[in-house]
Amino acid sequence: MRIVEIDVSPAAYEVGHIPGAVFWNAYADLRPVEYRPLPSSEFIRLLSRSGIGRDTAVVFYGYGAYLGNWLMQSSGHAQAFLMDGPRER
Repeated sequence: MRIVEIDVSPAAYEVGHIPGAVFWNAYADLRPVEYRPLPSSEFIRLLSRSGIGRDTAVVFYGYGAYLGNWLMQSSGHAQAFLMDGPRER
């Protein structure tokens, strides 16, 4: 299992995150400048960099959790989940 915090602020991640969680920047990692869908080749590199394979269960939380979950499901990754509740919890 891999836990991913998606936010716009690396500073918030550094102040406190779930132990073992990786950080994805909602703007820098997931949205190209022109706001088009992230090319699949870039998404595959992000998954690899994060230690996520085809059989990895991924739990998203943070500001952009729904975006991460949608990207995973759109790419055919069956084990993508959302953590219910606010980041502070």
